[in-house]
Amino acid sequence: MEDVKSTKPARKSFGNNQQQILLFAGMVLFLTGLVATALLGQFNIITSALCILGIVIGSVVFLPRFTRNLPVYANMALYSFFFCAAAVVFFMILQKHPLTFDATKSRNFSLSTVTSNFLERLDQPIRATVFVSSKQDRNSASLLLGEYSRYSPQFDYRIVDPFLETGVAREYGAEILPGEMYLERMTTDTQRADHTVKVGKLTEEQLTNGIVQLLRGRDLTLYFTVGHGEPALAEDKITAVMRGQNTDPDNLQNLSDQLSRAYVQAVPLELDRRQSVPADASAVVIVRPRIDFDSVETRALRAYLERGGRVMFLLNPDIPQIGNEIRTALVNLGSVIEQFGIQLPPDAVVMPLAKQQGQSIMITPAIAKEHRITQGLPTDKAILNFEQARPVTQGTAPRNTFLETFLVSGPEAWPFPIEELRRVFVTRTEPKITPDMDDLKSIPLGVVATQVRPATGEKGAAKVMVVGNGSFLTSRYLTDQGWMMFMNGVNWLTDSGELIAIPSAEIENTPAILTPGQRQFLFILVVIAVPTLIALGGLGYSIARRGALK
Repeated sequence: MEDVKSTKPARKSFGNNQQQILLFAGMVLFLTGLVATALLGQFNIITSALCILGIVIGSVVFLPRFTRNLPVYANMALYSFFFCAAAVVFFMILQKHPLTFDATKSRNFSLSTVTSNFLERLDQPIRATVFVSSKQDRNSASLLLGEYSRYSPQFDYRIVDPFLETGVAREYGAEILPGEMYLERMTTDTQRADHTVKVGKLTEEQLTNGIVQLLRGRDLTLYFTVGHGEPALAEDKITAVMRGQNTDPDNLQNLSDQLSRAYVQAVPLELDRRQSVPADASAVVIVRPRIDFDSVETRALRAYLERGGRVMFLLNPDIPQIGNEIRTALVNLGSVIEQFGIQLPPDAVVMPLAKQQGQSIMITPAIAKEHRITQGLPTDKAILNFEQARPVTQGTAPRNTFLETFLVSGPEAWPFPIEELRRVFVTRTEPKITPDMDDLKSIPLGVVATQVRPATGEKGAAKVMVVGNGSFLTSRYLTDQGWMMFMNGVNWLTDSGELIAIPSAEIENTPAILTPGQRQFLFILVVIAVPTLIALGGLGYSIARRGALK
């Protein structure tokens, strides 16, 4: 009897070892097949046979005990059925209300909040037609356009090969090349296009602004004044090369490029020569003049505003001299602004406490207030840092004139007399700034005015936007938030409805395109292999638990 007892555990241990070896061998074969498939990029006869053989060998371990544990397996099958049914319902919900997460650092596969909000408000049918020939370009276009259609049922798109679908290509011109894209505003009754816009490049910025241009139905032309020391619209590369110097970033080249992509034309305006604002001007923009306007130019601006014109004033402090740079007080230009009840005190905004932190007292954080011009920007937070800012305050508003402040400094600012700053810059001495803590406060930096004329109503109202800094638009300082505030200001001035300010950095679509074999491998791995391993693991655990209990 003792010999019999001593041999039974050995046989049981030998049987368990056999099962473990079979299970281990099955897992090795299955994983070998998966790894080989991943390296090859697709399944073939050998890798498929390895995976199937691994599953069969692993399953043999459980078959001898299947009949003894039939009620347990039936119970597990019932739970599995309900789990799969719940997964199917969850999948159907996700199809109706999809959720995505973009893990890329540059957010290549996500639309900005501005674009998504705009698409959700889209109330007219829009169709995009993209002409591409390569499969990779089709996939890239489908990714971006699919995001647009996901946010708005009004947006539809089609991807056309111009060499194969020549009939569709002829609808847009005699010679259509790959990469071209057209947006069409469709009529709701006949579904025919009543207006078409050509998009230069398939990016979120140009696509969204193309839709805006399509809905706007008119061109915007901004005239930038020149001749008073304003930053040039284009960088002077030729002069820099001739002098052996790097190009000076103190220009509006980046801004001009962004305006072009937003379907807004930027044109220089010599008021002293023309003596009037052109009739096609959507608005006049005056960026950081260093010399005052003369009487002829001032009269031209006044006449333009009396006709319901729109002007954006972006003005730095009137510091007369900084090194070898000459500036004059903007007396004449200030008189044009003051007729709207907006005051330009002869001060500069300084931050006295910044010196204690080793920072420049002339750098002023600009905080956005709730307004249409700050739409899409964080309010009650610093959105820009102005280097040299001037106060822009509300005075007594004339009749039928409405004033609003949309930008203020930080709460620890103080107005410093410009005359004292002139002395500081000339003598190169430290400014003596000793305000009381009670004197520190938020100072207005941006004010808008709307002057309604009874004969024309709000559509013919004159509008001005005044900001106490203009350098933030130059290529040296231009940021996404500065660009967005500027475009929102243009939108407010020109009554353009939905003029979208997409961040200035272009979003290039660089998707990871998978081959059919790679897609097949991922499908089998995620849909078949992983669930199978989980099921086998759960089954093995269940059998082991029942064996231990017995």
